[in-house]
Amino acid sequence: MSTYVFKAIDLSGGKARGEVEAESKQAVSDQLKARGLIVLDISDKHSSREIEFGFMKTVKASELAVFSRQLSTMISSGMSILRSLYVLEEQTESKFLKETIVAVRKDVEAGLSLSDSMARHPKVFNQLFVAMTQAGETGGVLEDALMRVADQLQKDANLRRQIKSAMVYPVMVIIFAVGVMMALVAFLVPVFVGVFKQFGGELPALTKVSVFMSEVVTGYWWAIFGGTALIITTFIKWKKTTWGKRQWDHFRLHVPMKIGSIVQQIAVARWSRTLASLTGAGVPLLQALEITGRTGGNVAVEEAMDGVIASVKRGGTIAAPLAQAPIFPAMVTHMVGVGEETGALDQMLDRVAEFYEEQVEASVKALTSILEPIMIIRSAASSGSSSSRCTCRCSKSTTTSNRFHPSAEPNPAGDPSARAASVTPRRALFGDAPDVTGAPPAAGPLSPSLLVDEASWLFGADCDHRLVFDAFALDGVEPLLEAERADVGRC
Repeated sequence: MSTYVFKAIDLSGGKARGEVEAESKQAVSDQLKARGLIVLDISDKHSSREIEFGFMKTVKASELAVFSRQLSTMISSGMSILRSLYVLEEQTESKFLKETIVAVRKDVEAGLSLSDSMARHPKVFNQLFVAMTQAGETGGVLEDALMRVADQLQKDANLRRQIKSAMVYPVMVIIFAVGVMMALVAFLVPVFVGVFKQFGGELPALTKVSVFMSEVVTGYWWAIFGGTALIITTFIKWKKTTWGKRQWDHFRLHVPMKIGSIVQQIAVARWSRTLASLTGAGVPLLQALEITGRTGGNVAVEEAMDGVIASVKRGGTIAAPLAQAPIFPAMVTHMVGVGEETGALDQMLDRVAEFYEEQVEASVKALTSILEPIMIIRSAASSGSSSSRCTCRCSKSTTTSNRFHPSAEPNPAGDPSARAASVTPRRALFGDAPDVTGAPPAAGPLSPSLLVDEASWLFGADCDHRLVFDAFALDGVEPLLEAERADVGRC
């Protein structure tokens, strides 16, 4: 048994406080009621204090759907609202939701209705939840209204979960690609910078970009992180403004690669499901349209609902102003019109919602199937090109230096003539290279054409011959090479 602290008042209005040992809060409440007391609060005597942050106090849509479904089941089985709230308070695992249920139960004990008690907690119970609960209380069908709320919340949660799960893989690929690029630029490129400076020569444009990015990342990493945080914070604040939210919502509807189409389908599906739930629960049409506009998730839907409300107030239809709103396809307006004519608007809206929820699922799968190979190829190409540019450039420069070093090994080919050709530049320039063929040393100066031919044979026709000339630093040959350098290509 546990010890509970209670606060209550008696029939005369006097306050009473104390401690009671019982198995549960419900048992404490029963004991106090048997003593003729009105319970105000019951809490554990020894409760641990934890550090909490306001922004972390949220309730998942799935948890709220379970709460609504359980409350509906208990009310339909004949339990009172107050007793049902006591039971839900005991078995709810979410701490924030449990605290909210306690507050709602206290308000109900004080004489408020269930909908008014929920309206005091807008962070947990949105306008849709409160309006449908109020309509259920007014019409005497509270259990049906709560079940509709549970279905609505569950479908919204499934739609969000489906979109998030489809976007996990592309987001992970992007993060991996950016991480690999940052690692290459920050750790691999600086290794080759010293080699570039040692051998000189003009670097290709792409290599210059890699070196510049490396210097920025290694030297100004603090500015990159600070600037990124500043941009994200500014964007979030801008999106919360009225003008920023309107611009952002309209931009999302026009994003290419069918992303804008998916955003439109999600907005239409949510609008249809919400309006169907409200009208089916007995909420007045004008109030249902106003709530649907505010909970539609897009400014375009809210603007369209303003026109619909004005039309209904004048005695017009819902379908006519919807046809003038670009966000609603023609099929939606026609089905809404048929629903108005036949008196089955909520059923038509349910069908529209089911159709567009299926369209969203198919569109998201098609988009991810297209994006996955593109992103994999792109990340592999960007990572490979960054490392290959540096490795290729450095390897050719190093090969050139090693080949013409006095201790360089002759060409390991088995052909003696090939070995002789491999040492011809060294022998002609310095006169100390061994003659593997026994031929006398070459006489006379080395011509530029011979040096180009030998370099092409050694390193390929597309190598950087100017690096070969710079490595030799030939004072006597330099004037003869000026004309040749202008015509030599770069690999």
